[in-house]
Amino acid sequence: GYELHAASERAFTCKFFEPIKCGTRSITTGLSMDEVSRVVSLMTVRTFSKGDIVVGEGKVDEEVFVIKSGSAIAKRPAEATSGAPLAMLSRGECFGEQALVAYNPAGGSKPAKRRVSIVANGTAPLVTFVISPPLLLEKSASDLPFLRDWISQLAADVQGDKDIMAGLDAVVRQKAKDDGVDMTTVLAKNIKKGKRGSR
Repeated sequence: GYELHAASERAFTCKFFEPIKCGTRSITTGLSMDEVSRVVSLMTVRTFSKGDIVVGEGKVDEEVFVIKSGSAIAKRPAEATSGAPLAMLSRGECFGEQALVAYNPAGGSKPAKRRVSIVANGTAPLVTFVISPPLLLEKSASDLPFLRDWISQLAADVQGDKDIMAGLDAVVRQKAKDDGVDMTTVLAKNIKKGKRGSR
């Protein structure tokens, strides 16, 4: 009965998170099935309606988000009401990974301000799993020591990626690249447009 259901639930959870990348590393790297379940049990679920800004440009990431269902778009605020998004994000994609770097037990660094906003999009609500690094470190100090190593590994990967450290989510960069968009050029043009418009 219950044990079989719990085992099935754990397997389903692992299957969902296994292919998800946080930065360029699988979010479950180094974790057993039981440890993945424990990490997920410490996540909160947050829901956003179409048009809600999940994380805004110019802000510093404080949480990591994984899309459970629904969709989101990556945009510059100037394009929030018009123009094509820089990227479309969907189920199983992760953003806000720079939140990990300030809490790296092996040596944190100061996160940069975000270069793009992530905005809920689509007719269905955007439902996200939310990872709070301070909460995980608090738990690692008490009864889940494996969390410390896990955060260190993910944070080290993020710290080694210059684009993420400059405030650009890995998934946004990859999707734009897949669409043939040079993010550096797009962001530079948008910054220049914003400066001209403010004169």
